[in-house]
Amino acid sequence: MMMKKPVIGANIGAIPETVIHNKTGLLFNMGDSEMLSTQINTLYQNQQLISKLGENAFVHVQQLTNPEKHYKNLQKIIPSLNKND
Repeated sequence: MMMKKPVIGANIGAIPETVIHNKTGLLFNMGDSEMLSTQINTLYQNQQLISKLGENAFVHVQQLTNPEKHYKNLQKIIPSLNKND
């Protein structure tokens, strides 16, 4: 995603939080090889979609890994951790 490439991921666990279907990549149902094949072909045949999803993926992963955002979130939770002492 940091290379501006869309991702195809299984629709399980936390994967859909990062791979947002039709925004940052494509999802398929785990174990559904036909659906996976369809998603691969969808991207293979559509360079414009690859570019669009890739750009979105890049922006999304930058937001997810933003150090400033993580620091601010830590500032919010650390005081609450000390209250239990």
